[in-house]
Amino acid sequence: MQTTTQDSVSPSPPRRGSRRIAQGLLVLALALASLTALPRTAGAVPQQSCNWLALNEYVCVSRTGPTGWVDKLIATRAKSWSICDYHARFTITYQGRELFARNSAGHGGCMYAPRATRIIDVYRPFPRGSSVCTTWYEGLDHDTIAAACLRM
Repeated sequence: MQTTTQDSVSPSPPRRGSRRIAQGLLVLALALASLTALPRTAGAVPQQSCNWLALNEYVCVSRTGPTGWVDKLIATRAKSWSICDYHARFTITYQGRELFARNSAGHGGCMYAPRATRIIDVYRPFPRGSSVCTTWYEGLDHDTIAAACLRM
């Protein structure tokens, strides 16, 4: 009687850094998903710019609307743990002049999700080349977390 043996293959332990790569891919997927989750208006051209703070942390500003027009402004904050007592400030400037400034509604308490957003309606025209910025604030003392800007 002939017996055959099969070599058992045990899985090798994960390599160092593979978890970071997986986390990085997750963050990238979330960032791309936030682009597709933007509210759409007929003829709207979404734009987004992000300021990466760490591997799993960023602040983004997004806008919707056709060229020269802003329908909505969206501030997004991603963080691997809770995001507490937050709001965003939006500004639009052109050639050093502030044309628009508004704070979003605040969110009291903590959000235990990887991402939080603040959205405001604008529905106004702005000159081509205007800078759209958001500053994200957190905590009871309204600590500045980061800012992100894009050019229209």
